[in-house]
Amino acid sequence: MNETQVRDWIIANVLIPLRGKGRVEVRLRAGDVHKAPRLKDRMPTVCNGMRAVRADGVTMLRMEMGPDIDPRSGCGANVWCTYKLD
Repeated sequence: MNETQVRDWIIANVLIPLRGKGRVEVRLRAGDVHKAPRLKDRMPTVCNGMRAVRADGVTMLRMEMGPDIDPRSGCGANVWCTYKLD
């Protein structure tokens, strides 16, 4: 899976279904996204895919990094992205 495929997977399998259930804000953890499509050793791809989410009615509000994340890479299981769903 590449970054575009990860981005598309997040939109189709997480954000759109939750918007359909009435959610207006969603916070995703990279480690959880990494596990869902059963990826292996693709954490940078997942983090970059999460950053790349752009869709009608979806806005990334913020990205947070846990204390274990090297700020130079900005990638790891404890990267969190919060999205607004319109």
